[in-house]
Amino acid sequence: MANDNDEDVATEVDNVFNIPTNMSFSGLVVMKGSKEKLDEPTARNDVKPVILTTDTSKALAHAFFSQRLTSKVPNVTDIGLKPRQIKKVAVIGGGLMGSGIAAAFLQGNINVILKATNAESLHKGIKLIQANMRGLVEKGNMARAKADKALSLLKGVLDYIEFKDVDLVIEVGTY
Repeated sequence: MANDNDEDVATEVDNVFNIPTNMSFSGLVVMKGSKEKLDEPTARNDVKPVILTTDTSKALAHAFFSQRLTSKVPNVTDIGLKPRQIKKVAVIGGGLMGSGIAAAFLQGNINVILKATNAESLHKGIKLIQANMRGLVEKGNMARAKADKALSLLKGVLDYIEFKDVDLVIEVGTY
């Protein structure tokens, strides 16, 4: 609802979150003191957003603008740097956390090298990953063929020789 404080709130929002003046809003807005539902985004100059009157709305606005600003990192995105393609990952430690991380990469069709300190730990880690994939298949969240393909991307090792061509190493083992 529009009231005398709406202009102050909108100005405060602009100052706190550094909202550009050309930012577009759509949805429920206050235009010249009346509430309307707009189908198309409207220029910022024409409308006053009805936001940030409660702690919840402030938090949601913060999350919204933070997400957009993280895609614009000074001296990274503006000079054309692109994220490196990850094709092969090494996970050190096959416990509960290490096996879960490895399973997540396998689900994304990324080759995983699972490193453990001894054969028993390695075997347990591989069994945990297999159980994770089996659970996804049983719940209907993954096709059997995709799970088999994912497991074919897993390699267990006891040394660091295979790490020479990995794109990322994640250490979760306790030694």
